[in-house]
Amino acid sequence: MDMGQVGIVMARLLDSEGQDNLVMQNHNIRFEKVGDISLTYPFLEVYVNGSQTPSLDIGVSEDREIVFTIYPTDVTTSITFSQWEYILNEAKTFLIEALRDEDGFKEWMREITKG
Repeated sequence: MDMGQVGIVMARLLDSEGQDNLVMQNHNIRFEKVGDISLTYPFLEVYVNGSQTPSLDIGVSEDREIVFTIYPTDVTTSITFSQWEYILNEAKTFLIEALRDEDGFKEWMREITKG
């Protein structure tokens, strides 16, 4: 069984236990958007399984790509395949929004500095 099949089985097991993947309190994952004036783009801090400290952050590089930074901790953090897919999907959505917002801001700045 390859990893793609394992993910499908895990999703079916979750569904058979009556847990809706879309409503499952975001797969026990919490995102917090953080803005930093010294960065071009904001980033997302990702909290896993009720942790009070982020396990990783999702940022945007100057090359306009998603960058994952995993924080070292004293406690091992484990996530399921379903949780990882959820994080990846949120990262893709975040990238689109961050690029759109930054491009819109640059266009607005060009407009107001023209006149």
